[in-house]
Amino acid sequence: MSAEGLSHQCSEKVYKFKGRTLAPISIGTMIGLFAFLGYLWISRDGQLGGAIFLLCAISLFGVTGFFMLASKSDIVLSERGISRNYFGVTWQTMEWDSVRLIRAFPVYVPYERGARRGFNIYPRDRKGLSTMPAGKMIFGGKAENMPDLIETINHYIDKHKINVEIEINGVRARATRI
Repeated sequence: MSAEGLSHQCSEKVYKFKGRTLAPISIGTMIGLFAFLGYLWISRDGQLGGAIFLLCAISLFGVTGFFMLASKSDIVLSERGISRNYFGVTWQTMEWDSVRLIRAFPVYVPYERGARRGFNIYPRDRKGLSTMPAGKMIFGGKAENMPDLIETINHYIDKHKINVEIEINGVRARATRI
């Protein structure tokens, strides 16, 4: 599909990530398991040790779970900008005019026996409280229909004259497309 053809399509495209429904189930199961173990500890040996265990375990899986859910959230591309949402709840948005840089880089994934591409989208100005360092938006190369996602982002890169960096073998270079 060419970039010219993109302008005649609907104004919003949604790209879903694989494993997005399994993520909350696995996180909920782990939190439930550790909550149960913490309850057993409190009821048998006393409150302080069990409460500390429970607090640490739920905090660890809560933070880990947030980043897991964030990585599985949908990417929504529109004429206005790019956003991330999870089951219809938008939690991160960036307008195209406020994008300073898009960086593509290889990410080694041991269980896949190789690398896939990761992407960071940096804003010109960081606005308010952000879930990611420097207010950036991140995603990896496991979206359904990844070639179309890349082509659509490249269309908006051309349209809004967004800077692009590609990292190959640890060396960053300017590019015109991701």
